[in-house]
Amino acid sequence: HWISVIYSQAFVMLAATIASLGLMLYTLRAFPQRPWKHRRFLMLTGLALLLSAFSLFSTEYFFGIELIRPLLLWFVISESEPVARRRVRPLLWRWLPYLALLVFFAVWRAFLFDARTYQVQAIGELSNGIFATLIDLVRTMLIFGFKGGLEAWGQTFGVVDWLNFSLRTTQITWAVMAVSFVLLLVYLLNLRWNSAATEDNPDASGGVRWSRQAIFAGVALLLLSILPFWAGGLPFDLEFPYNRFSLAMMPGSALLVVGLLEFFIRTLRQKALLLALLLAAAIGFQFQAANTFRRDLENMRDLFWQMTWRMPDLEPNTMLVTYELPLAYYTDNSLSAPLNWIYAPENRTDAMPYILLYLRTRSR
Repeated sequence: HWISVIYSQAFVMLAATIASLGLMLYTLRAFPQRPWKHRRFLMLTGLALLLSAFSLFSTEYFFGIELIRPLLLWFVISESEPVARRRVRPLLWRWLPYLALLVFFAVWRAFLFDARTYQVQAIGELSNGIFATLIDLVRTMLIFGFKGGLEAWGQTFGVVDWLNFSLRTTQITWAVMAVSFVLLLVYLLNLRWNSAATEDNPDASGGVRWSRQAIFAGVALLLLSILPFWAGGLPFDLEFPYNRFSLAMMPGSALLVVGLLEFFIRTLRQKALLLALLLAAAIGFQFQAANTFRRDLENMRDLFWQMTWRMPDLEPNTMLVTYELPLAYYTDNSLSAPLNWIYAPENRTDAMPYILLYLRTRSR
């Protein structure tokens, strides 16, 4: 992944959140009756709560994903309890410890924690009127949810210069996509599919029921994952740097797309073909994205090489000012770090003798 080092902590928190959800559902299936009498249930539930707390108190990125728990519990309980009203009580009992943790975190984050970066602005927005705030929330959910859920997948078919075959990167990208498509298709077609699912009877394994649940859960995850960013007044876009918020939307987006494929595509061969095509396009997009980062790194290195060659004796306490540099993934803040490493490598204090500022952003 082309930016996994920078956001490695976010991937760890996302993995902890998903593992917590999985443990919760596993304990529901493994201990359906009187679970508190089983020590293994208590241990696994404690681990699930610990993973959830670890993610929540490390970053609020995945706060919205936590709200999907009652829906997932409802799906699993419905497998053994056909009467809807009888599902409510076991759902509440299973959800209660996670709900208590979530409420505690929400109160701590909104009223007790002194954030140095982002404040919970939604509380102040309520002064403008609850109805107006709810309208803004719904509008933000729909716009961001569509971007992160479906429009993001559309990017995979809009690879930069993918029809300009005179470029070496385009040729390599197409080769990577072609090889990926063939390998994925062979793998998917040779999977040991459930013997109950045949092309003449695709509903036999509950595929349609599962697909509906996946679509519903995917949409819910997409909408709920917007909450922490809306509450913090943070913008979302598919372009750098605000595309980092789409990390929280990945589970919902994946569930939604797979659910749609499962629901509308009937035969296993067609599903394998479309899934292989989609994944191959995504791999090609990632390859192109990685290449843009590589080129940006080369441009940044060339910039500092030119500076050290042309300004070898830059005086301390110097401010470098420019409107903007032809760099896509570096800002003046991030460039100030290597600037100090190069010209003041012996500095071990908190003071920076050099700084680089963009007039485009700092003059506002």
